[in-house]
Amino acid sequence: MERLEVDLGGSELEGTIENILVAIVVNARELKRVVFFSSPQYVKRTWSSACYMFRLVRVLESRALRQIWLREVVILPKHFVAMLRKHKDTLEELTIFGVLLLGSWNEVLTRIRDDLRLNSLVMVNLFAANECEFRNVQGNPRINNLLEGGIEMRGNDKVTAGIDEVLSKWNTQRVYPDYKPSWRSAIDMGHLACPED
Repeated sequence: MERLEVDLGGSELEGTIENILVAIVVNARELKRVVFFSSPQYVKRTWSSACYMFRLVRVLESRALRQIWLREVVILPKHFVAMLRKHKDTLEELTIFGVLLLGSWNEVLTRIRDDLRLNSLVMVNLFAANECEFRNVQGNPRINNLLEGGIEMRGNDKVTAGIDEVLSKWNTQRVYPDYKPSWRSAIDMGHLACPED
């Protein structure tokens, strides 16, 4: 198997189905592309989607993984970084679209910049929330929209420079709350929501 797409959306995966999917990921050592996706409504309201994503990411280990697409999923920084580090020798393309990180994007983007040599990085509509609050608040945890719109970087030097620019704009925004960085609109980036064959 060279390609795997896992839909976490709609209804919660339980028991046997979840275990079967995890077993498939464990045994897919020659994957070249993996896509994990869900719907925005599902991601933002359930801790179980985050737990399921953690299990999949933890067992994902391919000798050939070149592309990772994460769309509308919830993930912890430590799991995200661990997944990327496991595949740093083969990973060339990373797309993160509508991802809710339960922690600091600064940490994740710094690790991507420093540890990987990506040919392509696409980031569209990035969100962050506090893990404890997300886990404990029923219904509506506070979710921060850190990147509204998108940025697409091609070539390792542009990926590094692009990450530095994003981190710089976020730091400026922290100091000057009225500062609104400009990114390409999410509508302009819509073609990147689904991977092409």
